[in-house]
Amino acid sequence: MAKFKKKYEEVEAFKLGYDVEPKWFIENDRVCNFMEEKCIGGNVSCDLKTLEGIMRANKGDYIIQGVKGEIYPCKADIFEMTYEKVEYRRKNKLSTEMTLDSTNFQENIKKARKELDLFIQTLEKANDKVDKLTEKMNKYACKVDIDKIVKQLGECLRESIE
Repeated sequence: MAKFKKKYEEVEAFKLGYDVEPKWFIENDRVCNFMEEKCIGGNVSCDLKTLEGIMRANKGDYIIQGVKGEIYPCKADIFEMTYEKVEYRRKNKLSTEMTLDSTNFQENIKKARKELDLFIQTLEKANDKVDKLTEKMNKYACKVDIDKIVKQLGECLRESIE
């Protein structure tokens, strides 16, 4: 018998009774009989009109919005075996921590300027490497793994900053 692996897909989901209900859930006309008891440890449940018929979701179940906007419930244990959380990082945002010694402000400025100059030099070197790779790629009409190159440049940057 053949084996199959789930294709990569991103879905939006929340844990009923634990997470804040997103707008796509609250404003969805497929959600009916939504009940939430406001007491400590209260029950939460709702019925969802799915492609397979009406399904009940209880507290602790995940409510998933699929790639076509469809919604359906999923038991927590199955959800956690099937999906992993996607973490997004903001692109092009740098964060550094700097401790300033108030006794010698001018010295702090010099150190900060030196660090910034080093960082700028590192960025310029990285830019030069990308330009050279682009030239080679165009010259030889070869395929280049851009993700690998970006990862290597990121490592070089981290090493230079440290």
